[in-house]
Amino acid sequence: EDVAPQLKSALSKNGISYVVKEDESSIQRINDFLADGAKVRGEKGQLVSGNTQQVIEGLIKAFSALCEIADVEQSDNDPNQMTVNKGSTLGQVIHRSTSRPAVFTNIVKPRTL
Repeated sequence: EDVAPQLKSALSKNGISYVVKEDESSIQRINDFLADGAKVRGEKGQLVSGNTQQVIEGLIKAFSALCEIADVEQSDNDPNQMTVNKGSTLGQVIHRSTSRPAVFTNIVKPRTL
C-alpha cells in the first residue's frame, strides 16, 4: 500500500527503499535489490557460483509462506510442492500476488504522548 510522503522520506533517509506492490516499477526495483545483494555476496565469496536459481526459488517459497501467490500449479509428483512459471522472478511473483500478507512487520512504532 502507498504510505504518507513523510514516512517515505523517513524510510529513505534510513536507507530503506519502499515500493508499492501494484506499481509496475516494483518488479524491477525488487529484482534490482536482489541482484545487488547477490553481487555483494558474490564479491565477498558468500554466494556459491551456479546456485542463482536455487536462491530465486528459495525467495519465492519464503514469500509464499506470507502470501498466496499467483501463477502457481501444484506439482504432479508431490502435493506439498508448487511449480511457478519458468523464469519467474520474486518481483513478478510479488507484483502478481492478489492476497493480503498473513504476517506483518512493525517498521515504525507510533509515538506515545
